[in-house]
Amino acid sequence: MRKITDIPDIDKPREKLMRKDVSTLSNVELLAVLIGRGVRGRDVLQVASDVDRRFKDDLDRVGVEELVKIDGIGAVKASQILAGFELARRYSGKN
Repeated sequence: MRKITDIPDIDKPREKLMRKDVSTLSNVELLAVLIGRGVRGRDVLQVASDVDRRFKDDLDRVGVEELVKIDGIGAVKASQILAGFELARRYSGKN
């Protein structure tokens, strides 16, 4: 099992964001930054990849109840994801 510590710093999402423009990050990497960390046996990129794969085009309409069904996503991480999407929606002018 891969751990985030096994990934070179240059490829870690948060470090990549600080080193480059945020627009260079993939959707999975952006989700990983929002989620923050993984859980035992699953690094943050694996958790973020599961979220992306499961909800792909509907992530902006999903709720806490659906997100917490993913291994590695609890109520706090689900709230962080939803808050990030709500901020994006508000700043982009969408209702």
